[in-house]
Amino acid sequence: GAPANLVYAPVDFARESLGDVLRRAGFRPGRKTYFICEGVRMYVPEEGMKETLRAIAAESAPGSALLLEYLNRGGLELLRKYPTGMIKNAFDWGEPFVFGVPDGQDREFFLEAGLELGETLKIGSPESVRRYAMRQDGSYYGAHLEKVFQQRREAALKAMDDAGRQQAAQAATTAGYWLAELAVPQRPS
Repeated sequence: GAPANLVYAPVDFARESLGDVLRRAGFRPGRKTYFICEGVRMYVPEEGMKETLRAIAAESAPGSALLLEYLNRGGLELLRKYPTGMIKNAFDWGEPFVFGVPDGQDREFFLEAGLELGETLKIGSPESVRRYAMRQDGSYYGAHLEKVFQQRREAALKAMDDAGRQQAAQAATTAGYWLAELAVPQRPS
């Protein structure tokens, strides 16, 4: 089961401020907090994402952390041009991805919002699976989908023209789908 100190704080970023939502959920700014922001950043425009990150940095005690998944702009552009699988479904439902961190500027982007970028892991990499999806018995969550995801990747590459494949190769060097831990730094005294 979930630990007693776990609190879910759903927020409508278009209508609510994260700080207000956190306070209503019982958040206490003076205590270290571990935030998980999952399945969010792709739907929130850049300024809204910056406001969210700034609120976490400003409202949280030093040493607090945020686990965040995000795309870089190059990866976002590639997905817009060649949507497949679940991403195509999201686009078809009217839920397009709208935000990507500027390519090669991850650290600077998060620092501008008041957070230090720690380690980043490519989502789906062996290390991200080991840390965040591995069960105690060695199996991992989502293993049954591996073949489907591989087929989708192959179909997407096949559907691309040469320029698209070149764009995908370039995006793979500077962009990606990341899982990152961000930290609230110590404040100068």
